[in-house]
Amino acid sequence: MINNQDPAINKIDFDKKDILEIGCGYGSFTLEHLTRAKSILGIDTNNDAIECLRKQWPTSPKDGQFIFQVGDIVDISLQDEDFDVAVFSNSF
Repeated sequence: MINNQDPAINKIDFDKKDILEIGCGYGSFTLEHLTRAKSILGIDTNNDAIECLRKQWPTSPKDGQFIFQVGDIVDISLQDEDFDVAVFSNSF
């Protein structure tokens, strides 16, 4: 699926990549890329959005690693994490 909101995102290869999505919201971007990504860490301050994502995409070991976390990116330690791509799109 093509993301029509941000043309720059359409140029990024997300296949088998570890992705950090800052401000994932209800997952319009995240859900597009779950089947292609190796892993996604989605972070958002909206608890309802994160709970909705967790219900839409329950994970299992064969699915890869998809984690949705409530919080503000400035308060979350990612010191020991490595990502191929970080996305911050349509969040304000």
